[in-house]
Amino acid sequence: MTLTTDGAPAHDLVSALTPRAPRVVAASVLLAFALFAIDAGSKAWALSTLSDARVGAAPSLCDDASAPRRMQRLPHAAAPLVGEVLSLDYAENCSAAFGLARQIPAPVRRYALAGLALAAVVALFVALARGHGSTAFVWGVPFVAAGALGNMLDRIRLGFVVDFLHVQYAPWDFDYPVFNVADILIAVGVALLVIGASRRASPSDETASP
Repeated sequence: MTLTTDGAPAHDLVSALTPRAPRVVAASVLLAFALFAIDAGSKAWALSTLSDARVGAAPSLCDDASAPRRMQRLPHAAAPLVGEVLSLDYAENCSAAFGLARQIPAPVRRYALAGLALAAVVALFVALARGHGSTAFVWGVPFVAAGALGNMLDRIRLGFVVDFLHVQYAPWDFDYPVFNVADILIAVGVALLVIGASRRASPSDETASP
């Protein structure tokens, strides 16, 4: 028999979960859509402001054979935003975070990653609705959902994810991969999920809403 940290059987804990109020779930969904809209707007701005459409035929979508890979759009020169630390630098991410899944063929990668993102979002909202996690979990779900759906939309619509934020610090030889608002949302959301998932929901969480 599996026991929880407080000595109670795990199946008893699951059965004791109280579904969250519909208004809490609805508030979480609305927050996710609001954050999703912010991410989508920032990417549309980056496409129109930090890059130009190519004239003539575009290179093969996410073709890794060339070095460096030719992008679908023509990027502008990087523009400093905060000194030499943060800049606006248009990039097209054909894989998952940090270049993961780059070896998967582009057509498969395009929809496989989108499918995984959608499945994860559905699972998170189901867990939230059933009463899992604490208040931090309730806040974390819409952040992760918005970021995952934002990048998923890019992959389906464009075949790549639009990135445009670049952090680097030459004195420390630090150069972080270019990212976007969705990546920030996911990072914040995952941190909240880790905090909230390890704590059992309390009665006060029933009324807590984003």
